[in-house]
Amino acid sequence: MENRQLENFFGYLAAERGLSPNTLLAYRRDLRRFLEFLDRKNIAVAEISYPLFTSFLMELRETLSASSTARLVAAISTYLKFLLQEGTLKTHPLTDLESPRLEKNLPVFLSRQEVEKLLSAPGESPAGIRDKAILELLYATGMRVSELATLKMNDLDLAENLVKVRGKGNKERLIPFGRPAANAVSRYLNDVRSAVQPQPVSACLFLSRQKKGLSRQSVWKILRKAALTAGLAKTIYPHTLRHSFATHLLEAGADIRIVQELLGHQSLATTQIYTHLDRSRLKEAHRRFHPRP
Repeated sequence: MENRQLENFFGYLAAERGLSPNTLLAYRRDLRRFLEFLDRKNIAVAEISYPLFTSFLMELRETLSASSTARLVAAISTYLKFLLQEGTLKTHPLTDLESPRLEKNLPVFLSRQEVEKLLSAPGESPAGIRDKAILELLYATGMRVSELATLKMNDLDLAENLVKVRGKGNKERLIPFGRPAANAVSRYLNDVRSAVQPQPVSACLFLSRQKKGLSRQSVWKILRKAALTAGLAKTIYPHTLRHSFATHLLEAGADIRIVQELLGHQSLATTQIYTHLDRSRLKEAHRRFHPRP
């Protein structure tokens, strides 16, 4: 019975909530921990109480980070609500269950000068031309490293300078990009990808030396290598160019809802973290336009 309920739950998450395979895998691990705890205590899901639930979280405090704990609580909360909707539970055993609030760390981003150094780092070898195209496209679109790694040839429209991106929950969005990225990608396609012999069978836009699509880890290594070559002092993360893209758009006066759409954020609250990075622009606007600055 329990296994069937679980599989129904994960079917619901995939079909109706559109959660990504990675999130589903994480939720499955989280719920396995929870159900194993209940088995050890010899109690049913309906019998869980707040003291017992606190005991469960205390067991995991040494092994889970704050973000992993928040995700675990979210998985359990969603599961209990699902059982309630299905009629398996008559009442919610943890009615006020909420995910722990996490302190939002401001994302690391690069100045415009640092971005120029990073984009100029790749050399003139075939791999360097490919890496230049990758970095230019990441900064021009703000897409995730994982999204770039899964791009196919037919996702790219160089006539209109648009790229189709599949984000979280397999949701698609169209992102425009500028001339520098278009030039870099065109050069890669004409001088590198088309020169591969025999012609690659992979439909992926960016190829490895083995003529296969790049993994997320490979793109991350390309980014890290470019940062090292550029001599950047900041620690670079996979999302650094994404954060820089969003920050620079907002600095230039872009509407936050447009930035939200470009980034593929479901909630505006996720995008609003970038507004904390540009207080100087707000202060300058206040000084210029307020009648009593």
